Amino acid sequence: MTVTNGQHDTRGESFDGSGADALDALLEALRDDQGGARTEALKRAIDHRPEPDDTQDRRRTELAAAVQQLEADVQALSESTDDGESDDVRAELDAAADEREALRAAVDELRTATDVQDRIETIEGGLSDLAERQAALETAARELRSDLDGDETTETQPDADGDASPSEPPGDQADVTERIDHLERILDTRTTALASKARRIETVETRLDDLESSLDERTNALEDDLDAVNETLEEAATMLQSETRDELESVRAELEERIDALESEFESAVDSLEDDVDTLEWHAVDMIQWRKSYEESVPDADGEDRKNST
Repeated sequence: MTVTNGQHDTRGESFDGSGADALDALLEALRDDQGGARTEALKRAIDHRPEPDDTQDRRRTELAAAVQQLEADVQALSESTDDGESDDVRAELDAAADEREALRAAVDELRTATDVQDRIETIEGGLSDLAERQAALETAARELRSDLDGDETTETQPDADGDASPSEPPGDQADVTERIDHLERILDTRTTALASKARRIETVETRLDDLESSLDERTNALEDDLDAVNETLEEAATMLQSETRDELESVRAELEERIDALESEFESAVDSLEDDVDTLEWHAVDMIQWRKSYEESVPDADGEDRKNST
């Protein structure tokens, strides 16, 4: 058995051995399958195969029918992929595009949203669902491997008469191997696309983590700035209250001094006015006495003049 481009060439061996090797290679690839494309293709092939019986010819016929069905499915998938007209492929591509747009919208919202933690938990829940889907796929692959191993064991057992099962002709086994290789290449392409989408999801998750860290840093910086501003305002208020109190005390002292000075001036003016009133009263008394003396002296002078004239 030779290996070509990672695929087993089994043209020179019996059909039972080559079929087992090809199935082993496919089942080994199923463990890395993330989108379910390989499992679905194999399930479609197995669904067309009836339960094995004791007749080798019927097994060969059923296997040929299953291979033809696989070839038809692969051909239809290839044509639909080339022409871009497959509903399943188109639906998957549309779903991937919608998911990308949803993730982009989620990132845009997270740039302005305040509740970042809830949205990150939502993304993590989606990733957990993907992990559960992968685990379920691995379980289904193991069950499929067990079923195929049971079918292979049944097919390789001798019949009731003790005759060994004849090998498949080399041409048929080569055709089967080529068809399985073709199917595996197509499935590898689908798996690669799904793995790329998973990597994009991981990249978005990393960007979300970076965004959360950046938001936390900015929030902490803003809180520190607010604390500093509050402390500055408190200090300014304390200084303003102290300065205002000092200014009020100074103004109050100045007003009290001015009031005292005005009271002193008023008292001095009142005292001076009282002195002036006393002086005027003395002058008035002097004037009254002078007038009386003058009036008394004037009649005497008139009588002497009359006597002298007679």
